[in-house]
Amino acid sequence: MNADEIGRRIVSVKDQIVREVNSNLPRRIGNAAVNMTNRNFRDAGWRDGGLKPWKTTRRQQGKGKDSQYLPLHSRREHLSRSTQYKVTGPGEVTVSNPVPYAWVHNYGFDGIVRVGAHKRKILKKGRKRARRYAVRAYSRHMRIPRRQFMGRSRELNERITELVNETIERIRRKISYSEKL
Repeated sequence: MNADEIGRRIVSVKDQIVREVNSNLPRRIGNAAVNMTNRNFRDAGWRDGGLKPWKTTRRQQGKGKDSQYLPLHSRREHLSRSTQYKVTGPGEVTVSNPVPYAWVHNYGFDGIVRVGAHKRKILKKGRKRARRYAVRAYSRHMRIPRRQFMGRSRELNERITELVNETIERIRRKISYSEKL
């Protein structure tokens, strides 16, 4: 093996490392974060050094059709299906949930909410058309407990460390394999 071959191999390995760090690794980490968030929804709790279950809802304590659903779950599963990741730059990934009420559930809320004036439709039994009623603006106090489903956690950090170590090991194996040739 001469100096030119060694130089080409070094450049090749450098390119592989750059590709892994800038492109492949962020996608794998984003996937792991979304999977962990989905797992939190399935387990109805937050995993950070063990499962911390979410507080039950009044809906669950009732007897209606919707009492079968866990907290933050619904028929459409809109909140749980909306978690996504985006590679924002070389070696960077951002995990987000664009649903407007995701932040409130993830961090909790205790405060006053102002509801603007609006029309309410009420369909009574036996009627064909809904009656419309004008509702004036009002304020109400809301207390929504924190039911965290995404963010930094011990389990996610361990998974990221595993992914980085797997990537380093894969590159090391490629280098040692190419040396044997």
